[in-house]
Amino acid sequence: MTAELFDLSARYAAGADRRDPDLFVSAFLPDGRLRRYDGADALEPTSDRRGHASLREVPGLLARYAHTFHHLGQARYDEDGEVASGEVYCIASHVSAD
Repeated sequence: MTAELFDLSARYAAGADRRDPDLFVSAFLPDGRLRRYDGADALEPTSDRRGHASLREVPGLLARYAHTFHHLGQARYDEDGEVASGEVYCIASHVSAD
């Protein structure tokens, strides 16, 4: 199951970098949620999207950058029957046209 879980991260990253909404939302369940926090110490999200319709907009929002690169690193998962959780390290570079 570890490979399948890491594949979710790869689809997220590739969907964002390719600006491909279909690939991006394939990393989420239909009621999936994406929260964005500005700053490592932020307690409240600056953005909170839920569901495929809202998540499909994310790759288009990245079009303000000339390029984005999401580099995936180490990953760790905990599995308990049909429930899994984990973390994937990622360095996200957002390159502006300037």
